[in-house]
Amino acid sequence: MENLTLTSKELGLLVKFIFWSTVIIFISWVGVQIAFHNVDFTWQRLLSMMSTSLALTSGFFLIFCKWGWKISVLPSLLGRPVLEGIWIGELVSNYRDSSGESIPPIKMVFVIRQTYLTLSIQSFSAVQSGSSEVEAILSNPKTGSLRLTYIFELRNPYMGEVRLIKGVGDLSVVSKSLLKGGYWTSSPSNGELKLKRVSNTSKSFTSFDDVRARWSSDRDWEVT
Repeated sequence: MENLTLTSKELGLLVKFIFWSTVIIFISWVGVQIAFHNVDFTWQRLLSMMSTSLALTSGFFLIFCKWGWKISVLPSLLGRPVLEGIWIGELVSNYRDSSGESIPPIKMVFVIRQTYLTLSIQSFSAVQSGSSEVEAILSNPKTGSLRLTYIFELRNPYMGEVRLIKGVGDLSVVSKSLLKGGYWTSSPSNGELKLKRVSNTSKSFTSFDDVRARWSSDRDWEVT
């Protein structure tokens, strides 16, 4: 599920950007027509020019949202890190089995899909899968820190049925290729998650087995 991840302030700035960009294109177009083509303007022609100006702005905006915002230093200036890709690592849980023993670290995969406006997370392990329902990228201007927070749902097959588990994750964006943080679930359990990015595209792999086949060594999954 891809939700709008902008703050109300960021959304307001985007609306203003679209409005004023449309106005600038329209006024420039009218100015060129007056200066070089001696055109007789009618209301129909002006409305047509305004519609075309809006269409051009919308086209540029869509390109920006999908690809343009990831170019060069723009992510840093906009305060929105590029997180799209395949992330692998380990989850350490406080969960204990029926005999009271703690479980070993679990190999985890995150598939993150992202545009400037939206973000979605799919997670996979060898025994369960999940997806995010609400996501947000939070920044602290005072410290320069960035966090990825999300509410998720896990589907856990068990004894012929599928259990649905709700949870919350809060990961620090340590660097362009490292996420670290905690999670809490309704099972109830909690723990720590460490992930590193191993691919910048989210289209190549669709399951845990796909990723495990590509990064087959246990050392590939170690995150420092």
